[in-house]
Order: sequence, then C-alpha cells, then structure tokens
Amino acid sequence: MDVFLSFTRKGHPELAERVRKVLDGAGIQVFVDTGVPTGESISRHLADELFGSRLLVVVYSAAFPGRHACQWELIQAYLAGAAEGDPTGRILVINPEPGNDHIVPAAIRDSMYLRPADLDRLPQAVRAKLARLPRPMSAVARRDQPRWLPPTVPGVPGFVGRFPDLWRLHDALTSVRRPLTQPVSADPVVMVTGLGGIGKTSLVRAYAWFFGEAHPGGVHWIGVGGPGGIGAARRRFADQLRALAEAVGIPVREASDARIRLLFGAYLDRQGSPCLWIIDDLPADATLDGLAAFLLPSRFARHAFTTRRTGTGPEVARVPLDGLAGPDALRLLDGFREVTDTDRDAATTVVARLGGHPLALRAAGAVLEDQHGRMSYGDYAVTLTRSGTGDTVLAAIQASMAALSERARVIVSIAGVLAPAAVPVALLAAVEADLGADLPAAATDPLRELARHGAANRIDETWLIHPLAIDAVAGLGAPAVPIDRIATATARALAGLMLAAGPAAGSAVLLGRHAEVLAGHRDQVGADLADTLRRLVAARHEHVGDPVRAAALRYEIAAANPDSGADQAAYALAGVANGEYTRAAERARLALSSRVDADTAVRARWALAAALDGLGSFGEADELWSALDHSDWHPGRGQRIAFDVARARALIARGRLRDAGSVLEPLAASPLDEDADQVNAARIELSRLLLLTSSERRARELAAEVATWYRERDAAEHVRCLEADLVWAEAAVSLDLFELRPDTSKWVEAEATLERLDSRYGAAAVPDSVADLTVAVLRSLVLVRLGKQRECRAVLLPRMDRIRAELGERHPLHLRARYILSLAHLQLRENAQAAAMLAETWQAQHDVLGPGHPDTLASQLEYGIVLKFVGEPKRSAELIDDVCRRLPTEIGRRNDLYGRAQFAKRMLPFFPALVLRGLQDFERLFSRFQRGK
Repeated sequence: MDVFLSFTRKGHPELAERVRKVLDGAGIQVFVDTGVPTGESISRHLADELFGSRLLVVVYSAAFPGRHACQWELIQAYLAGAAEGDPTGRILVINPEPGNDHIVPAAIRDSMYLRPADLDRLPQAVRAKLARLPRPMSAVARRDQPRWLPPTVPGVPGFVGRFPDLWRLHDALTSVRRPLTQPVSADPVVMVTGLGGIGKTSLVRAYAWFFGEAHPGGVHWIGVGGPGGIGAARRRFADQLRALAEAVGIPVREASDARIRLLFGAYLDRQGSPCLWIIDDLPADATLDGLAAFLLPSRFARHAFTTRRTGTGPEVARVPLDGLAGPDALRLLDGFREVTDTDRDAATTVVARLGGHPLALRAAGAVLEDQHGRMSYGDYAVTLTRSGTGDTVLAAIQASMAALSERARVIVSIAGVLAPAAVPVALLAAVEADLGADLPAAATDPLRELARHGAANRIDETWLIHPLAIDAVAGLGAPAVPIDRIATATARALAGLMLAAGPAAGSAVLLGRHAEVLAGHRDQVGADLADTLRRLVAARHEHVGDPVRAAALRYEIAAANPDSGADQAAYALAGVANGEYTRAAERARLALSSRVDADTAVRARWALAAALDGLGSFGEADELWSALDHSDWHPGRGQRIAFDVARARALIARGRLRDAGSVLEPLAASPLDEDADQVNAARIELSRLLLLTSSERRARELAAEVATWYRERDAAEHVRCLEADLVWAEAAVSLDLFELRPDTSKWVEAEATLERLDSRYGAAAVPDSVADLTVAVLRSLVLVRLGKQRECRAVLLPRMDRIRAELGERHPLHLRARYILSLAHLQLRENAQAAAMLAETWQAQHDVLGPGHPDTLASQLEYGIVLKFVGEPKRSAELIDDVCRRLPTEIGRRNDLYGRAQFAKRMLPFFPALVLRGLQDFERLFSRFQRGK
C-alpha cells in the first residue's frame, strides 16, 4: 500500500473523501478506513494496514488532535520517520483550518503542508515523498521500548486524551534539535505544571510509553515529593539516584551526592543515546538555580519535571495542564458508566463543575457506577452544588472516599503516615498482619477498590496512593483503627523489613525514605521506634559511603538519647569520618562514661583517639591507642581493616613511620574483594607513607593504581579515587633522588589536578569538616614547589584564619601551612620574615610531632639555610648537620629531602646564593645537572 489516509469523522470528512478520489484518480494506492466506530478503537487490521503503507496522509482538522486512533497513527508514522532520520519524512498534512495552531507536533506544523485548494498538487507531492520511501513502515528498523528504571510496568493504564499536551511535551524536550523553528537557549528541561490530581504524572508516564523509541537510553523515574521543601526534595533525589547508579553498575559507595550526578552523567555520555529523566512532584519553592541539583550533566539527558506550582517560576519550558477537554472527560466517565444521549447534558455539567479534573472524574465515575439505578448523572451533578464546600474537586474525591470500605480507608491512612511515595506490597501486608484483629474485615480487595476510585495505582510490587485521596480520608474523621495504632504498626513492620533486607538491598532506598518520614512522628510511634528507624536509615547512609548525612543523623539520635552509650559511640565514629573532631570527642567521652558493653567501649575509645589526633592532642590520644592495641576485640574483617588504617594514620602523625609501614604493607597486599574500599584506603595511606619516607616514585605508582582501579569501574569521582589523586599530585612534584629523567609534564598535570580537587572539596564542605582545608594546604605546597609564590598565597592565606580557629595554632595542618608560607618568603628573598616564621614553626613541630618527623626535619632544613643569610652561620651549620644525621635513620637516604640536605651542607659555605636559589627549585636543578653529566 502506498498511502494510509488518516482523518476523523468529526473534522471535514468530506475533504477526506475528496483526497481519496484525487489519489485514486492518480493511480496511487490509498487505504481509507470506513469501519472504525466513534469509539475509536484501533484494530489489528488497521495497524497492519498502517505499517504496510509507505506514507501517512493526514487531514489535520481541529478535531484531529483529540482522537486517540488518529494520534496513534500519527505517532507511529512520526517514529518510523524518526528512525530513518526525518520524523516528518513519512507524513504529509492537509490543513483545512484557517490557522495552524492546532497542528502538533511543531516539527509537522513547521513542515510544508497543503490546503484544500491545493489538491491538484497532491499527487505530485505524494509521489515526491514516495520516491524517497521504497519500503513500507513495517520494514523500518524500529527501536524496542527502552528500559525503565527503577524497573516498573511502563506506561499508565486507563490514560485518556491529552494528545496535544503529549506533543507539546515532546516538542519542548526535542526543540534543541530544531533551533531555527523553536526558540532554544538551554538543554531540554521541561516543567509539566498543574493542580494536584490534574494528571501530570499520568501525562509524563504516557509520554514515556508512546515516545519510548525516542529515548533508547532509557526512562529514569525519580519521585521527590514530600514535606521539607526543595532541600528535602534534593535529599530524596540523591538517595534514589544513588540506587539507580548501583542498579546500572556504577560504584558509588562513599561518593557525595554531587559526585554521583557527575558519575551518572559520564555514564550517560558513554552510552551515547538520548534518555528521559522524569523528576516527579518537584516542590513549589524550586528556583532556576535550585533545579541544577536535579539535572544530570549529560548532553543525552532530557529532563521532565512535574510540579504543582503554577504561574511564574523557573525560566524553563512549561507544559501547563488544565482539566480534561469535554470529549476526553466524557470518555473517562463513560468507562465507569455509560453516558447515554439522555445523560450527556448532565454528564457535561458534572465535567464542568469538576473542571475536567481527572482524579475527581474517576472518583465521580466510581460513585456513579456503584449507585447505578439509584443515582443519575443529573442527581450527582446536584450533589456537587450541595456539598457544603466551595472546592467541588475535593468534595467529589471525599464523597468517593466515604463510599469506600473501612478497610480501604485504613490502607489510605497507612500511606498517610509514610512518605508520599509508592508503598511496597510487603510493607502493607506486614502492617495488616501487625494490626490483626483491629483491622476491619473486607468483602473485596481494598487495594483494587482504591484503584477503581482512582485513589491508588499499582506499580510492580508497590502501590502509590494519591495525596488528594489521603487528604480526603483525613477529612472524613478518625479511621476505624486509631491513627497512633496505625503509625506504630507501620513503624514496627518497616523496621522489620529493613532489618531483614539489610542496607545493601535494592528496596533499602524506598524503605529508608518511608522510615525517615515515619521517624518524624515521634508522638505517634514513640521515641524508641522512631530512633530504631533513624538508626536503620543512618546505617544505609554509612553503607553507601555518605558520611555527611550519616553523621548528621547519628548526631540527632545521640542528642536525643544521651544515656545511650551505643548511640554516642556510633555518632563519634561517624563524626570522625566526617571530620567533626570536637563533637566526636565529646560524644565518645559521654559513651565511655556510660555503662556500655566491651565492643561499644572499644569503638568509643577508637573514635576518641582518632578525634583527639584530628585535633592535634596527641599526648591525650596516646594512652587510648595503647589500650586499644592490647584490647581483646574481634570485629568483622572490614571494620578491622578500617581500624588498622586509623591506627597506622596515628603512627604516621607521631613520626613512627616504620611501625606504620608494618601495619599498612600487609593490608595493601590484601585482595580487593567485598572490602575493596577499606583495602584501597590502606593502599592510599601506604602511598602517603611512601611519599614521606623514601619512595616518591613508588608512592606515585601505587596512588595511580588505586585511581585506575576506580576509573576502570566508572568511578572517577569516588572518594577513594579523589584521595588517590591527591597523593599522586603531591608525589608528582616530589622526585626520588635517583630519578634521573623526571617527567616534568606531570608537574603541570599535578597543579591542574589539585586546582580541580580544591574546587570540588570546597564546594562540598560542611561545618566542622577539615577535608577542604587539607586539600587547600596541599595545593599551596605544590604551587610553591613550582615557584608560584603569589598563587600559593592566594590559595592559603584566606584559609589560615579558619585553620587556626577550628584546629588551633599548634595543629600539624596549621604548622604545615606556616611552613609553606615561609617557603614563599624564601623564594621572594624575604629572608627576615622567613627566618622568624620558620623558627616558630620548627619549634612547634619539634614539640608536637617530634624531632624526627619528616615535617619537622623539612622545616629545620629550611630554617638552617635561611639563618646563613641573617647572620647566624654557626647555628645554620648545626641545624643542617643535625638534619643530615637524622635522616638516614628516620626516613632513609633515597628521597629528595636527604638530597637537599646534603646539597646544602656541601655547597652553602661556598655558594650561598646558588644554594638558596637552587634549593627552592632543587628538582629542576638536579635533573638539569644529571643530564649535563
């Protein structure tokens, strides 16, 4: 067949007959259906005829967009053309209306179309199209429906009408491909707006089904609705995005929310196919800047938001939804109870009084179906005016909910104490089992009853209860089961499911979302159950490596339970992981003052010792570490590795480098199995140790191995990968003494890496965390080693006050920052300032870190050199000799610090200016010297 003629009998059927005759007369085969009744179902025969045709000719009347069969035919031809590279290639439009605003999509409206007066040109236009279409639509290689994540049944059952809105949504999401005909100023981001229950979610689900082929990269669905405004919505988005990332194999443990977005964006870029991201129920307080946290940074991602916000808002493309149009609304009612010719006027009145609101119409339809023979459409219309409320939509929904069984209303009340998200069937079953005899009997399945009234929708193994139904049931008064009893039963059931599933289960994100909301109802569920739920949520955050949120939640639990030593110890460890050393130390002490079991006592001492180290209080921490070394403790392998890494870090801080190496070397050689992150933490700490001692080259190699391990698993933003990059960057500008052919291009790469990481850590910084300060100090060290004194000061000076305020003047990080500033003074020949700063810094490091610590010896060497230039040559020689004597014992000879010390000892008495200049750029001088030999 050459042509399939598509039209509706509601719009210019006489023109369709003229088109058929013109094509027949020109010898062009044309199929015209004459057997589809007004109900407009699509038969298998019609589908075969359509796909057996090469071209769709459309009489695009004003009524055409509202006809399901017509729009289905148009979508199929559009997608067949899109698969060949031209969505309009298999469509030819004849427009019988004065204007063209009724024509959707924009791609068809923007193409050349004919008028009724142009029918003499029709055969020529059709033949021109057919000449480029040698095969029927059935021969076009069409894409399969894309994968939906999370896995669900695609589409939406019972979707009615809305085709113009579907096309507007499609136009907005694909307009970036038509910049000459559609105004485009940004990547495709669309907001579908409208009142609650108006059909926003149904529209985007239907769009994802009808236009799935346009998104071969998949359909990704994230619901962010609930209390707490845009901040809470961001957290819900981050949780679900983390779960989606795990589902597609992206390692995200311990990655921040921002890093996961970047990881997923990189994954989508590698996939290379357009994909649809639906962010459902965005809060009304969202701003344009606030949307950034919900966008995937990929050129292949198309974002569709649904929100109840109307009117002004973020300046993005909008698809505002009103009520269903008359024919669509009547069709929806007819699905519940036939709308006869006698009923049509009264049914039209019902539609008008409900504003075409889809959920209200479904509620009305269910009531009318139940009252068939006792209530007419006219009688129902009268009830809407006598409802006693000005909101007829809520009145209709409330009347529908009042007609439900008591058991069904209890189900709605269960959903009311949870998050506004799908409720797992297993959770509902567990709650019902807990309620037992308190639960009203049910003659029918209450969930199917809710679905018939439009109040619930099944999505795989979950049920989504509509918020308006929850509000309506709440307005009917107390449920058959007291709400406190419902909340308590739900909390117990939820805790049981979470404990049984574990934090790694695929259901953990959804269950955790419900747990966070339910835990907020402490007055209903009781403090004990609320805290149990919060502990389970915190464990989930710890499992996926989100120290910020884990620490925040653990602190709230600890503050609410000051007598619980276990909760104090749990927060203390979480606080240390997030760099909250002061608060962590306070809570660890509180735990140790409580009556706790042996395991909790060990964890509290561990947290306190690590927190004190973080605060620079090494003397107080020493007793704790010593006791821990001799404790009889038998944790799991992962926790044992984590403790050993912390212990090695403490040994390094005290200059006990060989002892630290004996701990880290066997850990770093462990297999990368289920405890891979802990093993990699040991390898990173070993890299830092190697950098301090005698093997800069090996430090670089090991750090690079760790970073490569994560990058090969698409986890370039994983926290362990970032830590490995930090070590590598410092090692890249520190040369092994016998590294005769240094790769100086790595110095530039190291500087760029640290600039990127400084920005990344700074953006993610939280109060009480010093991670961003540590990165800034390291970046300034690399800058000064590269001779960029002014850039070094620009990075470091703004952070000095914060380091001093949060950690104190004698903290090792503050002392290292002062050492770096003294190097900048030396390079700028500000010798007096350098000498004064180095004197104070070296003495403080000598007292805090010990005389043999690498940081202490580095400051001592620089101080000895500068003393030569401020008139103290004897003291200068003593200090440099002492460094040369200590180094072989403390950290070895094969390192750049030893080379610098020997160079200074031999050359400073004879060529002081050369030594001062050369030691600030020793690596370059040494490499040039070796090449010149």
